[in-house]
Amino acid sequence: MDRATWPHHGKDVILANDPWFRGLGITYGPDGGVYVSDWCDTGECHDYEEVHQTSGRIFKVTYGDAKAKPVDLARLTDAELVQLQLHKNDWQVRHARRLLHERAVAGKLSQETPAAL
Repeated sequence: MDRATWPHHGKDVILANDPWFRGLGITYGPDGGVYVSDWCDTGECHDYEEVHQTSGRIFKVTYGDAKAKPVDLARLTDAELVQLQLHKNDWQVRHARRLLHERAVAGKLSQETPAAL
C-alpha cells in the first residue's frame, strides 16, 4: 500500500467546549446539514430513578452557508420517487422509500413502479 493512501487523522470537524458533551447520534437532513444529538448529563453518577427529558441537545453542523429550502417529497409522483433512489443525499433516498412503502401499503402505488424499482 502506498504510504500516501494510509489512513490518517484529518482535521477536526467539530469541537465541543462542554466537558459533558456526549454526541450519540448523527444524521443529516435534506440540505446536507449534519445533526448531532447530545445526551448532556452533567454528572458521572447519572440519575437512575428518573429519566431527564430536558437534558438533551441537538446541534446542526454545516459547511459554509447551507441553503435550506422546503422539501415536500409527498408531492412527487411514484416515478420521481423512484429516481430519488439514486440521489447523493441519503435523506432524499430514505424518505422517498418511506413514501413509496406507504403508497404500496395503502394500495396507491402505480402499476409501473415495482418494475422501475
